[in-house]
Amino acid sequence: MVVSGSLTFGMGAKLSKDKANKTLAAGGFALMPAQMNHYAYTSNEETTIILYGQGPVEFKYVNPADDPRHAQEMKK
Repeated sequence: MVVSGSLTFGMGAKLSKDKANKTLAAGGFALMPAQMNHYAYTSNEETTIILYGQGPVEFKYVNPADDPRHAQEMKK
């Protein structure tokens, strides 16, 4: 749920800033299906979101270099 600002969502293995994406303003929310690659991004304005989920939850990064859990390993 977007608390303030705006958040843009899209589906796919690579971020694409095209018209198929959906931008949500404050008060908006999105449901993202499991096992589907998706992404989100903001504009230059500060954005606050609340993330809800039903577990178990697993974050899978298409590009392992983007995974902050492995940041130290990638630097070696």
